[in-house]
Amino acid sequence: MRRWATRSTAAHQALMRHSETFGEPGTPEDHRHPATLTHSSMQPEERSFASTPTVPTVRCGPRFSPRQGLLKPRHTYPVPSARIWGVVRPDFPRSIIEFQRWFPDDEACRDYLISSRWSEGFRCPRCDEQVAVLLAKRLLWQCSACRYQVSLTAGTVLHGTRTPLHLWFWAAYLMSTGTPGISAVQLQRQLGIKRYETAWMMLHKLRRAMVNPERTSLTGPVEVDECFVGGLEHGLRGGRQRGTKALVVVAVEVRGAGSGRLRMQVISDASADTLCRFVQDAVAPGANVHTDGWPSYRRLIKLGYQHHPRTQRPGRIAVEDLDDILPRVHRAISNLKSWLQGTHKGVSPEHLQVYLDEFVFRFNLDPPLN
Repeated sequence: MRRWATRSTAAHQALMRHSETFGEPGTPEDHRHPATLTHSSMQPEERSFASTPTVPTVRCGPRFSPRQGLLKPRHTYPVPSARIWGVVRPDFPRSIIEFQRWFPDDEACRDYLISSRWSEGFRCPRCDEQVAVLLAKRLLWQCSACRYQVSLTAGTVLHGTRTPLHLWFWAAYLMSTGTPGISAVQLQRQLGIKRYETAWMMLHKLRRAMVNPERTSLTGPVEVDECFVGGLEHGLRGGRQRGTKALVVVAVEVRGAGSGRLRMQVISDASADTLCRFVQDAVAPGANVHTDGWPSYRRLIKLGYQHHPRTQRPGRIAVEDLDDILPRVHRAISNLKSWLQGTHKGVSPEHLQVYLDEFVFRFNLDPPLN
């Protein structure tokens, strides 16, 4: 159940990541109860949203339940206006059946986004006003004070899209809950999307949103190594000749016999400047860093790290298993190559980084224990 709950939050995180105006949503523990809509009498075309209650109101209209999805209004007659305050971020669907029941159309998806984005009430990004009017035809919120218009999807991967919201929700759910992920061809086939380019673009935007800008550095003992990603090339000699392959540096935390969090990045070369810059960005200062005997890592001691190099040459002479030198990082590299070949049938070097971000996202959701 814990694994299902962790994976089901990924759809919401991917949709709302990098929100420039209102910030990103909280962790799953922050989601307690469904959104509550309260209504008052206003013009039929307008809905006014405020962050603090000022008049007594009656709870009615659509309500969002984490177990039953969008509930029916308590009143039988239509109420054209509404106020939202103290809206608590909604829960996440725990199964595909729940997902279908929660998000049957675009209207249900918009209600979910409202509950997620304005959980503490609407605030104008320009003047900080707490009251806004809904322009129903254009699906925009207009500040009552400065008339600034805000889109519900502004600052997210959904902004400016012409693809229906429920297809975006399905894409995020299928991409984040399946263990091997989903390719653009599979997504196009399952959602009935006409153009392959549309499915590819949707997945690409979601991959870019999988990197948390506030993620913390790796801690404790960390293994670091590089690898080449690409097809088989003939005529290359030695382990450092690249050819046309992409060079990727990998760092993974040591957690007993298993692995902790992972970081991956495409790099231009294996020089000391490039590798040490990656370690500084990914690993906390003063940590124990285990590498192979490549000379570019020697500078780590001067940068304040506890460097533990281990050359592979004695192992080759003794015919030992070289995976015992850096087992966790080599296992992560092997899993990456199997995932790229199995799910995506290979990727181009110019788009490799976003696929690495997706793999790191999946790996860190449920890191291997051995």
